[in-house]
Amino acid sequence: MLLLTPALALPGRAETHATLNIVAVENTWGDLAAQIAGPDMTVTSLLASPTVDPHLYAPSTDDARHLADATLVVMNGAGYDTWLAN
Repeated sequence: MLLLTPALALPGRAETHATLNIVAVENTWGDLAAQIAGPDMTVTSLLASPTVDPHLYAPSTDDARHLADATLVVMNGAGYDTWLAN
């Protein structure tokens, strides 16, 4: 699994037969990743609701499965989503 902050670009090259899965921690980064990725990649946002406080968020087993299957994980960093780094 590759962890990138939003300041870094998505990979420019991918195998054509593999589906790339992007997991974004916050919906803001998920929307941006989906615009960049287009229809060739699947994007999942773990925190899709703006009412959820990422500082207090407790990941579920589904979140862990998404993260384990991810080709690319986009997180905010800077202490905003520290639960992901643990």
